Amino acid sequence: MSKELPDQALLLSLLSYEADTGRLTRKALPLEHFMGSGHPGGPSLAALIYNARNAGREAFTTSDARGYKHGKVQGVNYQAHRVIWKMVHGEDPNIIDHIDGDPSNNRIGNLRSCTNEQNCRNYKKPAGSSSYRGVCWVRRDKRWAARISVGKLGKMSLGNFRSEIEAARAYDAAAVIHHGEFAILNFPEEARIRSSIEPSPVEGDRR
Repeated sequence: MSKELPDQALLLSLLSYEADTGRLTRKALPLEHFMGSGHPGGPSLAALIYNARNAGREAFTTSDARGYKHGKVQGVNYQAHRVIWKMVHGEDPNIIDHIDGDPSNNRIGNLRSCTNEQNCRNYKKPAGSSSYRGVCWVRRDKRWAARISVGKLGKMSLGNFRSEIEAARAYDAAAVIHHGEFAILNFPEEARIRSSIEPSPVEGDRR
């Protein structure tokens, strides 16, 4: 379980967020922030030193082994994408999914709240016998098998195909149905074209 984030008001007083780049920068802090800091030179000197070192500098620039950026707020380490979500929406997120699969892209349009299962669907496909998601070669049958993970049902077989591309398209069709907006497709452009040419139901045709 992720640690609780600081209040939105505190984060907004300490950090600036650029929605179009996903970057966080540290703000210059007022004198009252350093009252009671215990600095030997007093609060004025503490403010002067802090602001000279930090104001306007990019924050949360360290990346972990998975590529997620993180940094500290009042001595506690947090992930950048979670801090950003709290700054923008005012609430602690459950799990944040990076829509394009790039954990370093913290533009607000690339972040969405989701369940753990939905987030796992966005993981990059590991190397395997096929270059397509949801497809593997069945040596015994000499066919390409299409499979998909569906919630509590687990792995679901979509059939075996002579063509690797046919199997990939079968996966895409099932992913649109079962995964919705979280579907990661082999041929996203084909799905976009289909959705643009499919007619909307006429009022009298709805059943």
